[in-house]
Amino acid sequence: MDEKKTTFGLNADKIVRFLKMGMEDELAKPECENDTNLSRANLLRDLLKDVLPAEAEAIKGTSVLLRYFYREFLPLAGYSLGDLLNCPATDISVIKQIKNHAKELSAKGDSEIACETATTLYYGAIASALLFHNRKITQYSFGELNQSFSTISEQEWMSPIISQLIVRARQLCRTKMGDDTERQPNES
Repeated sequence: MDEKKTTFGLNADKIVRFLKMGMEDELAKPECENDTNLSRANLLRDLLKDVLPAEAEAIKGTSVLLRYFYREFLPLAGYSLGDLLNCPATDISVIKQIKNHAKELSAKGDSEIACETATTLYYGAIASALLFHNRKITQYSFGELNQSFSTISEQEWMSPIISQLIVRARQLCRTKMGDDTERQPNES
């Protein structure tokens, strides 16, 4: 039987992602001691399932070709923010866009919970850039990042998607704290 017909043209990685989608909700259900933390956990889980907006503001500063690509294809790809942050192949420009998107969400947040979850996404993007691209996309020092990552990782409502990034990035920050001067300029 033709493989293309039986898999609808999907490769093995996409099939695995598709099959895992139904399981993610069950695996990601948080166990929190109070309703506020449960609200945080649910909001963060929803935020991580969202896709990067293809609005003009989100793609500002990219090349014309990349802007076209993001506007036309990224929303269609259906990759969630969580998927993008955990994929080593995600381009650094996309990670920066996620960071900026999270920063905007935090500034617009209509509640403390919304601001906290957006800030968590912000630090998730910073962690992703550190881990997968060895780039620090913030002006915070490694010591400041280590402290922030420590605080975030201790939250009971933390999503495993972000928690794994944060813990690994915190370890990386600890090793780099002695050498807080990057070869490339720091970015805001």
